[in-house]
Amino acid sequence: MRLKTRIFGAITACTVSAAIVFSNISPIQVWATESGTAGNDTEQSAGELPEEDSGGISEAVPPAPADPSVVTTNGIAGWPQAVDIAEETGILMDAASGTVLFNKSMDQRMYPASTTKIMTALLALENSSLDEQVTFTETGVKDAYPGSSNIGMQVGEVLTMEQCLYAMMLKSANEVTTQVAEYVGGSVENFVNMMNEKAADLGCTGTHFNNANGLPDDSHYTTAHDLALIGQAAIQNETFRKILGTVVYTIEPTNKNAKARTFDNHHAMIHEGDWYYEGCLGGKTGYTDAAQSTLVTFAERNNLLLVCVLMKGDGTQIVKDTKTVLDYGFDNFKALKFTAKGEVIQGGEGVIPAGMEESELEVLEDIQQDKVLTTYRCSEYPVGSVTVTRESYDQVKEQEEQEALEKEQQEEQKRIQKEQNKKKEHTQNIMKLIILVLCGLIVFTVLMVVIRLILNRKK
Repeated sequence: MRLKTRIFGAITACTVSAAIVFSNISPIQVWATESGTAGNDTEQSAGELPEEDSGGISEAVPPAPADPSVVTTNGIAGWPQAVDIAEETGILMDAASGTVLFNKSMDQRMYPASTTKIMTALLALENSSLDEQVTFTETGVKDAYPGSSNIGMQVGEVLTMEQCLYAMMLKSANEVTTQVAEYVGGSVENFVNMMNEKAADLGCTGTHFNNANGLPDDSHYTTAHDLALIGQAAIQNETFRKILGTVVYTIEPTNKNAKARTFDNHHAMIHEGDWYYEGCLGGKTGYTDAAQSTLVTFAERNNLLLVCVLMKGDGTQIVKDTKTVLDYGFDNFKALKFTAKGEVIQGGEGVIPAGMEESELEVLEDIQQDKVLTTYRCSEYPVGSVTVTRESYDQVKEQEEQEALEKEQQEEQKRIQKEQNKKKEHTQNIMKLIILVLCGLIVFTVLMVVIRLILNRKK
């Protein structure tokens, strides 16, 4: 009985030892160490469509998108669709990048009326200081006739340049504008030449100014696109922006006028009330019989500064349509900062549809002798660009190539280390298998010895 107990104990001990060794070994590790494992990779979608509004069906039927032949930006693949407007021409431009978001015949020549004064104000700000004294002459005062917007200036009356700018931009005073032109340019004719030169410098291609205030003249015309370019330049000036946003301004008594003159900003969208628009910075109104109502508006929201120009419309409808076009811009687009490869000379900002990512854009590089222009396009439509110096671009490219080489070397080292680890693991598994076999032989030998002892004792 004691002998059977000892035999059973020996067999149990050997079996347990073998089980412990065997439990740490996988047949796949031993026999398939050179093959890879696919794993259970799950493909995730790049994005999910938003859930539909569950608030019920609106009774109001939204207007259909405009015909791409009318609003040409609607013809861009993947571009948010805009509705048509009542005005003959119009544009919505991003002031940071110059990207055109909305285009309705934006290059058609039109009469600008008093929106001309944006250019006059820009040149005055660039070529004079606010405290300079402007003395009125017959040249300016002659434009203060009945039916022409004016503040009743007299010959010999003096205003500061700052007061002149407020009278021009808020009250649209024609005689003040003409006097500023004569003061800054030395003559109105010379100032008009300055206006046309500045327009060309800003990239305007359909503009010819013939006066400083926009009074009717067959040779005085521009386009919605050109007005947006002029506005884009002007809104970068902090003083210009401050003047635009002033709701009410007062000119105190002067050397020729004992009474203070107070006037409201003509742009309705900065006033509290039905026409107020959140984020509106102001702008410039214009009207003549030939031009009809023309409106330039600046608005800022969500890191976007937009310039809206609508030309030849009705005074009430043009404000409604300006709101519609601005809403279209803010609701459907987002600002984008491009990562520049080098020292930025110009640009760096862009605007893309809200549902798009930078990685989806087409990138074109124009490498020149002293600079590199990188243009970003959505369905072949430019949405922004950045220009860097050639020297800094080459340095960045060299650094990128060096980093790519180092990364490749690191990946190679990881691959080699992984192979070495596999070989080491393979060797360890072989050793474990050998130990397992030896344990099995030991168990078998012990069993044979025990059986032989039993048989010998029975004899």
